[in-house]
Amino acid sequence: MSNRPTAKALRGKNDRNIFRPVNGTEKHKGFYCDDNDFENLREIDCDGHLTQIDDDEEHLTSAECLLRGSCQAFALKVEDILGYKAFIIQEYGGKGRHVFCQATLNGKNAFIDARGVTTSFDEFMEVAGEFVKGPFIVRRINEEDIAEWERNSDSNSHKEHLALAEAVIKANTDCYQLD
Repeated sequence: MSNRPTAKALRGKNDRNIFRPVNGTEKHKGFYCDDNDFENLREIDCDGHLTQIDDDEEHLTSAECLLRGSCQAFALKVEDILGYKAFIIQEYGGKGRHVFCQATLNGKNAFIDARGVTTSFDEFMEVAGEFVKGPFIVRRINEEDIAEWERNSDSNSHKEHLALAEAVIKANTDCYQLD
């Protein structure tokens, strides 16, 4: 399959807009429902379709980078667009981290990243655990975090990934909304 030149994902075999049961009493929606290792997320490619992305620079344009690599851009835009609070889960005393949003769904914590929404912490940790290997802390992002991401990004890649995140969220909003 080739990458799609749009932020709208191909249809999955299941409706991504409906919460589905997972791990007993937990539930999820979004790209979790595709059951294809997030292939449909990987295939969203905005190269040449966002004015903020400089085509002369090498950059990540597939929405997969919003899960692994630029998760902070995705979380910042989810907070901005949908109002869910952005958090960091990071290794205690280490550098490994994953940035995500969190809200409450029927009295349970709901974890939101580029895959969608899940109330299963184990399912959420399938990707977060790639970066956070040991004991961890969870905290709200702050202005220092944002300044660091801007400072450490290549040229304007942070702005590019924010634009990509916004396009993906707006084109697939039902994957990320709790209601």
